[in-house]
Amino acid sequence: MSSSTAVDPGVEYQAAVGAYIGALLTGVVALALVVGDASSGALLSLLPSVFTAGLLIGAIVAWSHPETAVRLGSLRWPIAVCCLPAVALGAAVWLLARADIVGTDWRLLPAALAAVGATLAGWLLGAIARDSDVDSVVGDPVASWTWELSGPDYTLLGWGLACFVVGAGCYLAFGDLHPFVILFVVGVTFVLQGLPTELWDDDTVRVPISIIPLAYEADAPDFSRGEFRVADAGLVVVPSMQPAYKSLVPWDRIGDVRLTDDELVLERRRRWKPAIRCDRSVIDDPDALEATLRRYVRGGGDGVDSTDSSTGSERGSEPGAKRERNRTDP
Repeated sequence: MSSSTAVDPGVEYQAAVGAYIGALLTGVVALALVVGDASSGALLSLLPSVFTAGLLIGAIVAWSHPETAVRLGSLRWPIAVCCLPAVALGAAVWLLARADIVGTDWRLLPAALAAVGATLAGWLLGAIARDSDVDSVVGDPVASWTWELSGPDYTLLGWGLACFVVGAGCYLAFGDLHPFVILFVVGVTFVLQGLPTELWDDDTVRVPISIIPLAYEADAPDFSRGEFRVADAGLVVVPSMQPAYKSLVPWDRIGDVRLTDDELVLERRRRWKPAIRCDRSVIDDPDALEATLRRYVRGGGDGVDSTDSSTGSERGSEPGAKRERNRTDP
C-alpha cells in the first residue's frame, strides 16, 4: 500500500487546478468590473491576462504540492466542494442580471462563461482528486474484470429527478421559465442515460455524461463498460469515462455476493444503497470470480489464497479477466 505522498496525480491535476483557479479569478474580476461600470475595452483587455495569471499560479501550486490531490480527494464530496464556488459565482451573475443596477448587460457574459468553465474544471478536479485518494490506499489488484452495468443506474436517475425538482422550484419561486427548460432538458438526458440498457437496441450503448444515447457500429469502442478491481482494501470501481471517478467499496460494506443467470450482484450491508450489478455475459469465469469475491467478503480481504490459480498474477488466469465482446452477438 502506497502512501499518499507517493501518489503523483500527473499533469492532468496541474491543468485542472490551473483552469479552475483561472476561471474563478476571471469570473470574480469580471463581476467587479461590471459593477464598477468599467468600459468594454477594459473588460476585454484585462480578463485574458487575469485568466492566464490564474492558470499559471494554479498549475505551479499543484505542481509544487501534489499531495493536495489526495487531501482533496479524501473529502466526502470532493466534486461538490470544488463546484460550490463556481455555482456561487453563477448565482451572483444571475442576481446581477436581475438587479436594476446592472440589468441584462452583455458584459455579464464573460462572468457567466467563467462560471460554466469553473464548474467543468471543478468537476474534473474533484474526479482526479478522488482517483488520487483511491490510488493512495489501494495496491496492485488481485483480479479485475469488465463491468457492464445490469439494470438501471440509480445515480443518474437521481440526478435527473433532482434537475426536475430544482427546475420546478425555480419556476414556482421566480416565475422564470428559462431555468426550468434548461434543467428539464438536462434531467431528461440523465434519465435516458440511467435507464436499463435492455430498453435500447443491441447496438445502442449508454455513455455517462453524454447528450443522448449514442449508437455505435459493432467495431466501435464500447464506453458503457468500466472495470472492477479486487484489492485488499476493497472493491475498486473504475468508471468507463471521465469525469466520473474511481470509488472504493470496503469489503466490510458488502453483505453478500450472488450469481444469477443474468448478472453478478454484490449486495451492500446498508440496504438503502443499491446493489452493485454486473452483466454476467462479460465475465469469462463467473463461478471462479464469485468464489474469490465471497472469500474476500467473508474474510475482510484476507481470505484469498495467493496460490489459487483463479487469482494468479498473470492476467489471463485472473477470474473474469477482461475480454472483448461484440454487442451484436446473441
